Amino acid sequence: QHQHPHQYRKSPHQHQHPHQHPHQHPHQHPHPHQHQHQHTPEESTPTSTPTPTPTPTPTPTPTPTPTPTPTPTPAEPTCSTPAPTQTPAPSAPLPPSLTVTVAKSTNIATFTWTAPNDGGSSITNYKLKIKNLTDTVEYPLDNQLSYTIQFSPALTNTERTASVAAINSLGTGEYSDAESFHIGCKRGRSDINGQCTVCIAGQYEDQGQCVPCPVGTSTNNKRGVVMCPTCPIGYFSRFTGQYECTACAPGSTSNSDHTGCEECPAGYYSWAFGSSCQECPGQTTVGSNTCVKN
Repeated sequence: QHQHPHQYRKSPHQHQHPHQHPHQHPHQHPHPHQHQHQHTPEESTPTSTPTPTPTPTPTPTPTPTPTPTPTPTPAEPTCSTPAPTQTPAPSAPLPPSLTVTVAKSTNIATFTWTAPNDGGSSITNYKLKIKNLTDTVEYPLDNQLSYTIQFSPALTNTERTASVAAINSLGTGEYSDAESFHIGCKRGRSDINGQCTVCIAGQYEDQGQCVPCPVGTSTNNKRGVVMCPTCPIGYFSRFTGQYECTACAPGSTSNSDHTGCEECPAGYYSWAFGSSCQECPGQTTVGSNTCVKN
């Protein structure tokens, strides 16, 4: 609302009659652009234009700044020092590995072995051990990897075992596994041209050789024997190398050395081949195969 500069304001002490109508000043003309204002009876002062209350500007809420996620600091690499390798304490040597070869025609046995782990101390010697059923013989050796023994014929045809051990400054190590070997051929066999051959019937093996059976004996048709048994009563063998004994005829029997036959004496008889002379209950003649009553 606009107020003209020439408009008279009412005195604060002026009283208006209740029936008095408002009037305009004779010199007052409405302003072409002025809005005409009327006073109500109760109005004593013009209403002033209220000052508009300023609308409070909202305080912008600050956008929270996102807290950056801290980047983890990589751990410093740990340099681990490897544990020092512990060197085992020196010890006696481990067992060697043994091999045995035998030349049957000469009764020579050759023992060879490989050098074992020395246990951290150099090997200085070896020890070879030979065993049979009753005896054990040890051979102290230098720092060598083979040894040869020639056995006498009297010691052939016996199963043996051999083992070897290494020696260093800390002592003698364990012996190797026992290796079995046989000097010469097995019993009842003979070495012929490097081959063990079974003795034929009529022969027996004597100290690695096949020899004929003596007279009065035989092999009873067997091969590979180590002795020739004497012929039984009533049988004989007149020659060496017999594979069986021959029966005496009735009325006779074998002599004392079984090299032949002899007639039964008077009063005795033998009634079949290969039988002994038996005493007769009656009278007989020399060489009879029957008895006659008196």
